[in-house]
Amino acid sequence: QQLLMHHGIQATVTSYGPRNLGEKAAVLVQRLQQGIDVALVSDSGSPLVADPGHLLVAAAHTHGISVVPVPGPSAIIAALTAAGFSCDSFYFLGHLPSASSRIVQSLIDSLRRDGPTVAFCHGAVVARILQALDGIAPRCSVAVAYDLTKPNERIIRGTAGEVRERLGPTRG
Repeated sequence: QQLLMHHGIQATVTSYGPRNLGEKAAVLVQRLQQGIDVALVSDSGSPLVADPGHLLVAAAHTHGISVVPVPGPSAIIAALTAAGFSCDSFYFLGHLPSASSRIVQSLIDSLRRDGPTVAFCHGAVVARILQALDGIAPRCSVAVAYDLTKPNERIIRGTAGEVRERLGPTRG
């Protein structure tokens, strides 16, 4: 809404997720079939990357509706480049699970890969992730990046313990 207002664009804005995605996709496809333009915008920077937008895009294709991508910022690439890790190759883990045992297994699996691992997680899970990583790989370099391109953007790099300490009690 802020972006539309900034550019003087008047449009109907609706939430797409996390509930009733199938029903919402059907409504949006119906609008598209009526000739109304629909833009899918994601908090992650790029729709469909760790985002339920794929349901809407697949429905559009099923109904013969053209899909036009508009390149934009990617939270994954922004975080990698701002963290200073090599971006020759990386592993995108998607959203980390919230259960502690599943977090540990995901982290162990990612540590076996070459290059950095990028994962999305909710703020409440960050402390558990950093604590688990500190226990299994205390010297591993990590970066936590959040609110990228926003006024309160933060990128913190160090070991899991160092990053957790710098985040403080509100996030880490």
